[in-house]
Amino acid sequence: MGDRDVDETSRDGGMLGENHWMPSPSPQSPTFKDQNRALQELARELDVLRRHNKSFKEDDPQGTLLLFAEAALVCLTMEHFVRSVLGSNAPAGATLHNLLESAISKGLIKLPWNDQKDGVKKVCAVRNTLLHGNYAQAAKEAGRTSVADYFKSVFASEIEAMFKITDHLMKQIDPMTGKPISPAGPQPASAVSTTPARGTRGKRKS
Repeated sequence: MGDRDVDETSRDGGMLGENHWMPSPSPQSPTFKDQNRALQELARELDVLRRHNKSFKEDDPQGTLLLFAEAALVCLTMEHFVRSVLGSNAPAGATLHNLLESAISKGLIKLPWNDQKDGVKKVCAVRNTLLHGNYAQAAKEAGRTSVADYFKSVFASEIEAMFKITDHLMKQIDPMTGKPISPAGPQPASAVSTTPARGTRGKRKS
């Protein structure tokens, strides 16, 4: 898949940051998570949406499958998380590419690639086409013969890969302090995602 190869993945589930970012009763002293209520709500809504979408099998009627909503929400969650971790150090007007570069350069997070610049490029290529709705470009970059082929064979896998990358980033930050849990080290993408087992969720039909 070239520049947008974020690795195809199965729908084997999981919740963001082992569920530590979901809304919960606040301790007496506000934590980093408490101060970022929007992030809590993004994590909660994404969890609800994923549970709904994961209930579909490949041959189920897809009238209530919400893959486009999941695609948009996972991209928003990733971007808002990185912006929150940077706090006042977030570049003014920056989008995901600059936010990732800044957070990585400060040693706050690491993407699951040894080459961080290449990782940023891959993640942002997928993010841009998902959020801007440029599916013809997505199909071309993914090496598919048509938009219909992209939806049938790649779309769901890219959404899942973006979720697992977001989860990988969120597990690096302590929700109490907003600081790295330990010095982040790069991992191969295979350590975050797995070979697809298609049929474990619905596919967007052509």
